[in-house]
Amino acid sequence: MSEVERIWKALLPGDVLVLYQHQTNRNGSEWIPKKKEQFENALEIAKGTSKIGQSKEIANDVAFFYARKGF
Repeated sequence: MSEVERIWKALLPGDVLVLYQHQTNRNGSEWIPKKKEQFENALEIAKGTSKIGQSKEIANDVAFFYARKGF
């Protein structure tokens, strides 16, 4: 997550950071909310600020987390 934090700090206001995340657990438990929270914590943004992009019909083990840097 330190890499994500460094990239975020280098971005300009209005830029968007997108993180590709593959499912990390194999036990079938819900993984996206935890990874989204980790993403938001790394960026030091408010909980619920980032968005999720995914298509469970195409790949249910992949999610994209993204956030726009504030002005």
